[in-house]
Amino acid sequence: MPNEIEEIQRLERDLSKKKELLNNKQNTCPHEWTETKYDPEPYRRAIFSHYIPHGSDPEPVYNYVDDKKDRWSRTCLKCGKVEYTDVKRAVKEEPYFR
Repeated sequence: MPNEIEEIQRLERDLSKKKELLNNKQNTCPHEWTETKYDPEPYRRAIFSHYIPHGSDPEPVYNYVDDKKDRWSRTCLKCGKVEYTDVKRAVKEEPYFR
């Protein structure tokens, strides 16, 4: 049993070291980003159903449904870092003549 504990501790140290090396690599990388792609984020949305009597304070009951939030991602071709955003900004429209 002690060998298993030592191996787990060694693996945790190795993982921590690898995470630190990757973090340093990604922080110093002169990123070269791929095209931005639409990458919606799944989440569980709560929908109010009804109240359950509970003394003087009724308790709300919710049903949950799968839903998606708008999100975009891009990946660095050099280090593999992935960035996500859900922020949109208005783009100026210009007239187009044929």
